[in-house]
Amino acid sequence: MPTLDIRALTVNYAVQGGTLQALAPVDLKMEGGDFVVALGASGCGKTTLLNCIAGFLPPSSGEILLDGRPVKGPGADRGVVFQKHALMPWLSVRDNVALGLRMRGADSATRCRQADEKLALVGLEKFGDHAVHELSGGMQQRVGIARALANDPEILLMDEPFAALDAQTRELLQEEIKRIWQETRKTVLWITHSIEEALFLATEVVVMSARPGRIKARFQPQFAMSKDSGVVTSAEFVRMKAEIFGLLREEALTAQQQEAAIQYQRVVLQAFTDVDNALVAYNSEQRRRTSLQNQVGQARRALGLAQSRYRQGISDFLEVLTAQRTVLAAEQQLADSQATVSENLVALYKALGGGWEQTYPLE
Repeated sequence: MPTLDIRALTVNYAVQGGTLQALAPVDLKMEGGDFVVALGASGCGKTTLLNCIAGFLPPSSGEILLDGRPVKGPGADRGVVFQKHALMPWLSVRDNVALGLRMRGADSATRCRQADEKLALVGLEKFGDHAVHELSGGMQQRVGIARALANDPEILLMDEPFAALDAQTRELLQEEIKRIWQETRKTVLWITHSIEEALFLATEVVVMSARPGRIKARFQPQFAMSKDSGVVTSAEFVRMKAEIFGLLREEALTAQQQEAAIQYQRVVLQAFTDVDNALVAYNSEQRRRTSLQNQVGQARRALGLAQSRYRQGISDFLEVLTAQRTVLAAEQQLADSQATVSENLVALYKALGGGWEQTYPLE
């Protein structure tokens, strides 16, 4: 039987302004046939832990060993069932169950036989030819479980598979899962927020702390092998439920305080960012204002120069007009002088008694 060994596993996420530690060092060992359920407040790292085991997310430190082999990525030795069924709507129910087998190269007869076996195991043997949309939500989730089982994985990883179902369907499927596990004895890691679901199904319940997630407490309920659904009302079941609830309440309050602190940090960071942006905008506007002032100064100097040139142009124009008037006056005086000379010559001519016109014509 497979053994899952998680050693000092940590996961850090890069976030704005630094690093967020999602998982503190986590140590967990699961033997073959164990049904381990992880409980914890929202954001405590349950799904992060499952994603590391599935190979979807590399750890920041530590290691995960499956049968002594390090987990480096996704593989057929681990089957995953998500919160949503993730079925292919264009495939029949049987083809959805056989999808992994098809991808691994199994022949048609093998695919159909194993798919029908797993559909019978989850109580859907009459629905192999149906379309996915013809099934209820609970039936679709059972198809997802059958698909995971069809690949015969060494370990099943179940991430809150019943979270979206109504309470009655959820309780019925819990009994179905228990029956399937009792028949197959697959190794299972189950993520949930339900204390009752955890105690009803698990051979071991691990309670995780608020972020950074670590294993705070472990419980070994004795109800997993029971076929009686009435165990949920037994005194031991109620006692363990109350004890786990107390632990989870403490962690939930811590998680709320952490979330409030993170929210406050975000508000403060946003305020500083807004102030920085405002200062940048102010400095930019100051530079723009200075540039505009320089442009206005240049424009004023250009205007002064133009006005000076304009005034000089008017002065020059007036001087030209004065000169033109002087020239016109001088020309008039010259003309008057010529007329006077002509008159004087005529008078002189007449005074001399004529006879000059042949020798000195007056033309």
